Amino acid sequence: MLEIEKKYLVQNESWRDQILDHKKIVQFYISPKDSIPTIRLRTKGNKGYITIKYPSVSANILARPEYEYEIPLSDVEAQKPSAIGRVIEKTRHKVRDEFGQIWDVDEFTSPSPGLVLAEIELTDEAEHVKLPAWAGSEVTADKRFSNQVMSYSEEMLFI
Repeated sequence: MLEIEKKYLVQNESWRDQILDHKKIVQFYISPKDSIPTIRLRTKGNKGYITIKYPSVSANILARPEYEYEIPLSDVEAQKPSAIGRVIEKTRHKVRDEFGQIWDVDEFTSPSPGLVLAEIELTDEAEHVKLPAWAGSEVTADKRFSNQVMSYSEEMLFI
């Protein structure tokens, strides 16, 4: 499956009035920093997932093959000690903006506490995104905001 998304910093709290749902996510990587594909394990709520991601096929947007499968939560927990890099912890909020678009707004508690990012999945690279008032600068191409880079980096992002 091809995942196509754009990513933005969140510049204010007004999105909170538009939350549909939320789940705590804990995720980590079990593939070395520069390996292709990358392999991520994640808990979302009370479910476990394994995700295989390949590099983006586009220079101006995140468009990459991604395969995600549900696996037993206990399998994810058992492999957490084998994490390569830091474990990422965040709360993911499903948000419907004033234009009817659905966003994932992630509030990070680790490794960059206070960081809030919004992602929107697109059906194709040419799809137009209307930005809600709370969406700030686009950071799609800024590798520092990649979960994988955050996991492997020794530095925390301070926004």
